[in-house]
Amino acid sequence: MVYVNENIKNTIRVFPQQNRYGKHRYDMNENPEGLPRDFVNSVLREITPEFLSIYPEPDKFLEKYASYIGVERNNVVATNGSDMAIRYLLETFGEKGKDVVTVSPSFEMYWVNCSILGYHHVPIP
Repeated sequence: MVYVNENIKNTIRVFPQQNRYGKHRYDMNENPEGLPRDFVNSVLREITPEFLSIYPEPDKFLEKYASYIGVERNNVVATNGSDMAIRYLLETFGEKGKDVVTVSPSFEMYWVNCSILGYHHVPIP
């Protein structure tokens, strides 16, 4: 028999409703206005075939960002989206069996990660 963590086994997987392009998707914490066109164009000018074929090296950005917000570089972390950031925060500061209070409605990943980690999610309207 293969061991599976009980918290993960008992977690109900949440999948967002599909076919919603062109609609406001507040339940996924998406920006309904999109990014500024000038910003998108400046980013697109920097994308090359080489850029798309290598893993990112975030140190240069993180050093500049830390300096900009006035903190030490070792106090800044980059994540692959908000899902990972939420997971890191919960793993770092959460404790199995304890309450995690969030606003509701909000991003489903708070509930999903609390369930996986064995925390008690308390959504507050």
